[in-house]
Amino acid sequence: MSIDSGIYISVVSDSDEKFTKNFLMNLYNYGWSFDDHGQVSYLPIGDIDDYNWVSQTITLANLLKTVEKKEERNEVVGVNITWKDTQIGGDLLINPDGKISFSLTVNRKLFDEEFGLVDVNWYLMRLIPPLANCDLYIDTISYEELR
Repeated sequence: MSIDSGIYISVVSDSDEKFTKNFLMNLYNYGWSFDDHGQVSYLPIGDIDDYNWVSQTITLANLLKTVEKKEERNEVVGVNITWKDTQIGGDLLINPDGKISFSLTVNRKLFDEEFGLVDVNWYLMRLIPPLANCDLYIDTISYEELR
């Protein structure tokens, strides 16, 4: 049985400053990693609605430069993230309009093994603090699981 699950967050800001680079640094400092089996999986510059992910060995500094360029071009920023050494994570998409989606695609953390229910709170406890440190207001949070 295939399961698709994701967390969707909409944020607003009082300023016109871009928040994506800051948010990614906060995630990294909080314990999230951009390591996807020794590489970084992300959406490259110029990827507009194609979602042609690339996986490369790049430094955090180069990833952040790519993020800055994508923000300047009002492109969706996408990066695969995992929590510390657990290999639990997924694909994070950050839209210029403040909509964030996190597809739980990598070793989902389950609340109930028997029924395969995802432990949504586990993810929220690791996503919300880094987001809150960006001086943003969380407008909505939703979770969806399709079986």
